[in-house]
Amino acid sequence: MEKFTELVSTVSSTLAERTGWETWGLTTRLGIALGAVLLAYWAGKALIPATFRLLRPLVFLAAVAIAVAALFPHVSCQVAWVAQNAPFCGK
Repeated sequence: MEKFTELVSTVSSTLAERTGWETWGLTTRLGIALGAVLLAYWAGKALIPATFRLLRPLVFLAAVAIAVAALFPHVSCQVAWVAQNAPFCGK
């Protein structure tokens, strides 16, 4: 966690130096932050439903595979690639 905090502070200070963020006025900063939030909201509202429509069959198959593996661990652990990758199969 300490390395992540250090990375974030380094990136934020680098961006602040490159953009001159400290010299911008409060209203400019607030406007940019509000615009970024609105843009993220709009993009999420537009892209998430389309993504879920495309990925719905894969999500359903993954849920079924996880349920089968959880209900029948001895059978699912006999499949070679499942036994190597699944955390619930004892090694």
